[in-house]
Amino acid sequence: MFRTPVRGGTRGRHDPPYAEPLGKSVTWLDPMKINTERIAGLEPDLILASTAFTLDEPTYRRLNTVAPVVTYEKQLYGADATEETLRIGRALGDEKGARKILDTADRAVADLKSELPGLAGRTYLYGQARDGFAVMVTEETNATARFMNRLGPTPLPAVANLGEKGSVPGAVDIGYERAALFDRADVLFMTYQSGALKEKFEKDPVVSRLRILKSDRYLPLGIEAATALQSPNAVAVPWLIDELRPALTSVS
Repeated sequence: MFRTPVRGGTRGRHDPPYAEPLGKSVTWLDPMKINTERIAGLEPDLILASTAFTLDEPTYRRLNTVAPVVTYEKQLYGADATEETLRIGRALGDEKGARKILDTADRAVADLKSELPGLAGRTYLYGQARDGFAVMVTEETNATARFMNRLGPTPLPAVANLGEKGSVPGAVDIGYERAALFDRADVLFMTYQSGALKEKFEKDPVVSRLRILKSDRYLPLGIEAATALQSPNAVAVPWLIDELRPALTSVS
């Protein structure tokens, strides 16, 4: 849902913290620029592109001439973790393995809800700071909101019910001059495209006065957590819950 910066580096540095390290045989490609020719040169049997946010129709058609492409059916980040995991499992011929991953994720969610029953009925805001405004997730049309709802809290009604169109589907844009609304949430999760935008958000004259920013109920998310939260990735769920746990514990 939110575009996050692409990190450069050598092989191995992109390994997500919730998965086994990938071997040196893995070839890293820039997700911001889908190079069809280079992908074709790797001779893949299957192309998984369910969260390829730069994939357009012409590129999709070209990739399909290389190998079958598994991408989103309706909209980017529109499917939940269960649907996405099963689709990939079936494409790989390993639905049993996919269901095993889902079982592990479901247990992690159930354990958190048992540990923090007070999350039910609480409210949250999750968004990305931009230049002068924040894009806040509000609707269950995106995977982020559906995942958070599974944990118990729901989007803050004062923001969700504004009825304004956001920069991305299922979200509302809130100018920093209206940031006082953020104080009404029980917990605030934010992500940033750069350190400069994080600093600009936290030092904004209105935002800097918020009580929630000075409490444990505010949690800035790093790139890995933000990516895992916006993408329906069941493998990441146990790790992601641990990342969110400090702020969730403070309101349960």
